[in-house]
Amino acid sequence: RRMKYIIPSDVPLPPVVLDIAPGRDTPIKKEYVYPVAPQGQSSSSSSSSSSSSSTLAPEDIDDAIEGAKADDVMEDKKPNQKRPAGKEKKGKRNKRIEVPRSSVLCINIAKGKGCSFGDKCRNLHDVYVYMASKPPDLGPTCYIFETYGQCPYGITCRFGSNHIKDGHSIVLPTATPIGQGDTFGAVNFLDRDLKVKLQKRAVKFPRSDAIIKVIQEHNQRKNQLNNMSKADREKLASAPSTSTPTPAPAPTTSSSTPTPSDQSVSASAPIPTPESIPDPSSLTPSTSSTSSSSSSSSSSSSSSHPSSSSQPDYVDTPLRTREKRPVDWAGKVYLAPLTTVGNLPFRRICKGFGVDITCGEMALSVNLLQGQPSEWALLRRHASEDLFGVQICGAYPDVMSQCGELLSDSGLSFDFVDINSGCPIDLVCDKGAGSALLERPRRVEGILRGLSTVVDQPVTIKLRTGYTDKVQTAHNIIPKLKEWGASGVTLHGRSKQQRYTKSANWEYIKQCAEVSPLPLIGNGDVYNWRDAVAAYEGGSKVSGVMVARGALIKPWLFTEIKQQRDWDISSRERLDIVRDFAHFGLEHWGSDDRGVQNTREFLLNWLSFAYRYVPLGLLECLPSRMNDRPPRFFGRDDLETLLASGNVADWVKITEMFLGPVPDGFHFTPKHKSNSYEAQG
Repeated sequence: RRMKYIIPSDVPLPPVVLDIAPGRDTPIKKEYVYPVAPQGQSSSSSSSSSSSSSTLAPEDIDDAIEGAKADDVMEDKKPNQKRPAGKEKKGKRNKRIEVPRSSVLCINIAKGKGCSFGDKCRNLHDVYVYMASKPPDLGPTCYIFETYGQCPYGITCRFGSNHIKDGHSIVLPTATPIGQGDTFGAVNFLDRDLKVKLQKRAVKFPRSDAIIKVIQEHNQRKNQLNNMSKADREKLASAPSTSTPTPAPAPTTSSSTPTPSDQSVSASAPIPTPESIPDPSSLTPSTSSTSSSSSSSSSSSSSSHPSSSSQPDYVDTPLRTREKRPVDWAGKVYLAPLTTVGNLPFRRICKGFGVDITCGEMALSVNLLQGQPSEWALLRRHASEDLFGVQICGAYPDVMSQCGELLSDSGLSFDFVDINSGCPIDLVCDKGAGSALLERPRRVEGILRGLSTVVDQPVTIKLRTGYTDKVQTAHNIIPKLKEWGASGVTLHGRSKQQRYTKSANWEYIKQCAEVSPLPLIGNGDVYNWRDAVAAYEGGSKVSGVMVARGALIKPWLFTEIKQQRDWDISSRERLDIVRDFAHFGLEHWGSDDRGVQNTREFLLNWLSFAYRYVPLGLLECLPSRMNDRPPRFFGRDDLETLLASGNVADWVKITEMFLGPVPDGFHFTPKHKSNSYEAQG
């Protein structure tokens, strides 16, 4: 089902004022601003509507979408502060309402099928016992059944009043297919046999092992030359040669590999430097017999510089990058990979508003190689995502190459692979991944060379301007990316240290686009269509625009960019978007107990960003900007006021409109700021 939203053309909008500096107070009309309470008193409506930054600093919550995993809830503690001995960690994570497996009905029985596990199944098989203990339905009608004529969750559906009859779930004769395996158009599921092999470490990675061996030998040779003085390099260059190096054919046997003497440097050769070492993607390592002879000859050498026999042996048979289908990035609008909130239902919402490129949430390469189902779920793709990529994060070339080979050979559907080199979260950077790669260009080179060799799809990389505010490094890395094997680059106009405390540096993004041999997509603070147009102005060579927080606050931003007009969206239309997310969530996570719980939690996390939207009709002038800070305001109707509330209890109330009442003991805190809010139901 394709959502269609039409922007009315006859709605009067505020005047446009472009010369106002960012970071101002949002210019809201006085009649919509709550009066400031006298000192020592609080406004009576503070619990019902608040959009003030004093309640929740947006720069604090925005870090979460850059890479904090679902379990990595930030705590309010000083760096290096240790927990007192004997004191347990005070957890404020969202506690799930768990039930014993013996009380959970087997999904095959729920669908009216037989269970292949028989008596070994740990779930409940007695339908009548389950129906007797099943809590009341959360709503009178099942969206899935009304849309498709059948519900794959059978009698476990929490909205099953209209399709559960006499302990069985009915299927209408006019039922619509819901995808192979009841997937509702989603693909990229982890195969059960592959999961077992990964968990047993029984999967081999021959292509990755080959290219990593080449890269390691290449780096070793480069390090040897780096540690040599200029005099030693001159001495090596002038060393007599007994024979002229001859290109060798493909190594079919050990005899086809040149001997160590063949690798010596001729007297007429230029002085070797680290930069003169051949590209590892055009070389292959020698066979084991050569390495043994090389080690024996090196043992007899006592010179201070590496001898010719101790240098890595190469033959001219290349490990060429695999053929890749090119991706057209020009003029495209790209939805950034957003941790937790950039899930499949939210991406479907954005596709309905016209986004061109979507990407899955950041997946950790180590977890993918271990076969963790929760990590593989981040790679899901919906049928509506016509240009889709997967983003992986890791610190080492060997792990990233193995992950790329695994994704390429496992039959997943994606159009490109993106490397996360921009995540600012300390938990990721401390392990050498994310923005920490900006400090290690050689490791970035190894990751790109390895991935581009083993995968069939184009490889892109997402960078920040640098690791610290004072030193910008992206302009030094970007010119080399094409040589290293990348097909595109995204640049976020902030440093790792800066986070979101300042505006994105678009001037620097445009400067980097000038020196980039690849299509460069700019990212940072795109909140209205004028921001997107400005990225291409002034002779800019920026190829496309990436939208992150702007899409979370106003998903219809993609429509505004495409039509280059402002949309004063009504509160009813905004609520319809929330409804669509709830429906897509029930399709994706399920309409049973667990699925409803997942849908509610992800919807609440999205609402923790969406409430920051200030309706255009309330502004004194346009445009509104990402870093503007609005005063407390109320909307043009009660629903608009509710949607602008920063109170978690109001967010829960919104979810109850579509997902029914929350269970007793329900607790939710936003994952990006665990100590800011608490809501219980």
